[in-house]
Amino acid sequence: MNRIQVIIAITGFLGLLNGLQRYLLPIALITAGWDLQSYGYIYVVQALAVAIPMILGGISTDIKGRKSTTVVAFVTFSIGVTLFAYFINSESLLMLIVAQAVTTVSFGISRMALSIQMADETAEGDDRTRNLGLQAGLRNLMAFIGPLAFGFIFQNYELSLFGFADFEVGFFILAFFGIAGVLLSLLLPDTPVELLEKNAEVSITEIDEQELKMQKAFGVEEIILGFVSGLIVPFMDFYILTVFTPSDWEWGLLTALGNIGIASGSIIASRYAEGYGKAKTVVMFNLVVPLLATGIAFAPTFELISIFYVGRITVANLGHPIWESWYFSHISDNLRGRTWSIIQVSRRISRALGVAAGPMVYTTLGPISFPLACIFYPVAMLIPYTAEKRLNREIELEPIIAHD
Repeated sequence: MNRIQVIIAITGFLGLLNGLQRYLLPIALITAGWDLQSYGYIYVVQALAVAIPMILGGISTDIKGRKSTTVVAFVTFSIGVTLFAYFINSESLLMLIVAQAVTTVSFGISRMALSIQMADETAEGDDRTRNLGLQAGLRNLMAFIGPLAFGFIFQNYELSLFGFADFEVGFFILAFFGIAGVLLSLLLPDTPVELLEKNAEVSITEIDEQELKMQKAFGVEEIILGFVSGLIVPFMDFYILTVFTPSDWEWGLLTALGNIGIASGSIIASRYAEGYGKAKTVVMFNLVVPLLATGIAFAPTFELISIFYVGRITVANLGHPIWESWYFSHISDNLRGRTWSIIQVSRRISRALGVAAGPMVYTTLGPISFPLACIFYPVAMLIPYTAEKRLNREIELEPIIAHD
């Protein structure tokens, strides 16, 4: 395989792990008897706990290299899911919070490092957008396979290993896969030494004025989206699991279909985004999100709510590789890791605040909170879109002003 194919393949394996955990964690928490408040705490504190590690991850990708950062991230993922295996059925909420923080940090850092590595290996334009789309597509395709497999296993078999049973064994399986991810990551291409040296020489304070304007716009957009997604996304899962009570297999299938929707949508949309315009494509997809969230709020049956659930998760996420390509076009190669980590930390802290408010909002408004919050998806994306338009006008006017 060539360098790009290796990056895409390992991103797919990362997607498998994330899909398995996304299926396993909420259903394991509810089966173990954790209440709404505890459920919320686990999703709140993990986001607050990742700020420093995410910043360090951004520095590591720029200074130490994308490959070594990914290797370390897979190691920490294995540690985190092992903690879940030991404490999911205990009374230690603190240890579950630590486990969630560790696994979320590892996934965020490895995903960031692999995306930045793809940007390093591709040229701006169709090539980069298309390959980022393939990368996201395979990641979500593998995230489709994971929940489907786990749903079938837990529906039909009783797992047991060294005194641990059922969902605990599932987390041990994830730990084993995490170690396999460490070995696979050794196949990644090394970041060129000259690039690392150049990155070390360039300080983040040296960002130029135009890049800074766009970073601020992207940052505000991500803060808004972080808060809104935290406010509703974990509680959509809670709503479906507690009100419609799907079986293990039905929940696995629903989670899997959401991922296959993102996978196919990411690949197809990324092929046409350059021609239509990356910014316009991202805004257009986000305009549809509130409509699909309305369907989730009012659907009377599990079958119908499943359609809207899959539709919302697909449309809300398939534009992410296009967003990444758009973002990378507004920052220099030498600052990618550090600037992106700052933005992602801001989003995660904002998401934590959203999750903290989630139980109160969900208890007060119920599922109607889903479409109300989703109105802010397109509103947020209009911020960098408008900033880019303004910046392009300024660039167009510069020769005229200089001539006068």
